[in-house]
Amino acid sequence: MKYFNMEQKDGVTEVYIYGDITSWPWTESDVSGYTLARALKDAEGEIIVYINSYGGEVGEALAIYSTLRQKAAQGAKVTTVCDGFACSAASMVFMAGTERVMYPYSMVMIHRAWIWAAGSADELREEADRLEKIETAAYAVYRDNIHISDDELKALLDKETWLDAGEALEAGFSTVTRGASGKAAARVTPVSRIAKLGDKPPEPAGTDDAEGTTPSAGGGHPSEEGNEAPFRTVLQQFMNRKGCKNA
Repeated sequence: MKYFNMEQKDGVTEVYIYGDITSWPWTESDVSGYTLARALKDAEGEIIVYINSYGGEVGEALAIYSTLRQKAAQGAKVTTVCDGFACSAASMVFMAGTERVMYPYSMVMIHRAWIWAAGSADELREEADRLEKIETAAYAVYRDNIHISDDELKALLDKETWLDAGEALEAGFSTVTRGASGKAAARVTPVSRIAKLGDKPPEPAGTDDAEGTTPSAGGGHPSEEGNEAPFRTVLQQFMNRKGCKNA
């Protein structure tokens, strides 16, 4: 299956964004606002967008966001699902869902927009002014959906923030956290807090998922012997990775 793919069945359109968001889609892992808008042109009923992306161009993400919001205004139920990472520009696409789903091992990353630039001093000043306007547009996407203050949002953007499932839910970036089986969980243990605990993470309480809500990197449940160390190692690699500054 291609990284960007769409499937339609029984009134449900499923879209997979598992690559870069760019205006120049050179590989099958890339998606542009144009290609997605064309693909969804005749979509009706329910639209589910699955995301695992490090982001890309702000303009393309805004176009995808607008396309999904327009579909919602036309009566479609739009759900976005963060399967792994929704970083940078991909976090804006994630915000398009009326229902925004994360798992206990999903993460959203947000930061201020940046750009490569070259030119004279005057040209660089003009570029900075344009970048600030782009930031204002991106800021509005978050502001329309979350329920934290402007100062809190700005602080998160300034320092480049990774949000685990619990933090995203609390701030309003997501609307529901599901267990590993896909069932809605009434309560979860956020990933970043699991990593800071002792030898064995606690079992999440009050969930509908009998199998637990946090799978380990080594397979099986994190409470099984031998799984804790691989889980924490992979999690640390995820947290240290800095490949998301391309929005």
